Amino acid sequence: MGPTLIRALAALPAEATRKEIYAALRAAGASSADARAAGEEYDRLWALRRRRAAARPRRARTLEQRLALALRDLIPWPYRACEGAGSSGNSFRVVRGTPSASSTSVSAWDRTLPKSYRYPVKSSSVLASVSRTWLTHVWRRGLAQVGGLTTLEAVRREDRDGVEVYAAVWVEQGRGVEVRVERGFIARSGSWSHHAASERQLHRAIDARHTAVVARSLASAWAEVVRLGLEEHMIAADVSAQAGNCASGTRDWIARNISGGPARAAASLREIHGAAVQSGDRPEYVARVLALVAARAGRAARAA
Repeated sequence: MGPTLIRALAALPAEATRKEIYAALRAAGASSADARAAGEEYDRLWALRRRRAAARPRRARTLEQRLALALRDLIPWPYRACEGAGSSGNSFRVVRGTPSASSTSVSAWDRTLPKSYRYPVKSSSVLASVSRTWLTHVWRRGLAQVGGLTTLEAVRREDRDGVEVYAAVWVEQGRGVEVRVERGFIARSGSWSHHAASERQLHRAIDARHTAVVARSLASAWAEVVRLGLEEHMIAADVSAQAGNCASGTRDWIARNISGGPARAAASLREIHGAAVQSGDRPEYVARVLALVAARAGRAARAA
């Protein structure tokens, strides 16, 4: 096969049909025998192209592709994913643009499983979009994860009473593997931080930050609960806010760790403590709640 025919083959798209290949080669002057044999050569050429594309060095990728890979490695993502996703695995992709996030799951049969396996395998797919200034405005300022929640965007606002204030977008855990995007403000002062959905909530949190419940540790707070016999005491989610935890972080913690999620009206201190110990997820949240309940019970006992 001459150079003219080779060039004609190389100019064809990867999805060309045999009929299109035959017509292109005949137009280039190929004989019927050469045109009929062109399919094998065509497949060989495109297989070689695919191998070369897969072997391209990292520097051959576009700047946007390299940045997307770097962001994927930097952005924290502590939210749920499907377990046992099979050979297809779970996917996680990060792009730059309007801050948003979505996580979906699909069920499919996995050929790597034994034939006796009766159920399809679930896999999850995550697409997160961060602001174009995420590296400078979020990651470099240590805001990539605040209070267990991933930050997609943060814009510095005027500080108040020595507290850093950011207009921000963050992610909360939803039902199953779903995630929910919330917008509002992040306040930070040293190790203290708070998510607020509105200016009013932000100002109230800043004013009340010095009166938030301080617990020495989860273990010590639980020991006090046990001493008072409050293990089965039932509490609602608003007790967490009263202890100084932000509402957004509380909803996220409940969705990740409590069976039934935010739809539950109440949970026992034993269940909450057990979930915190098993998951290791923000034990300081639970320690504050346990310390508050124990302190209130202690005051009530002394008053009686």
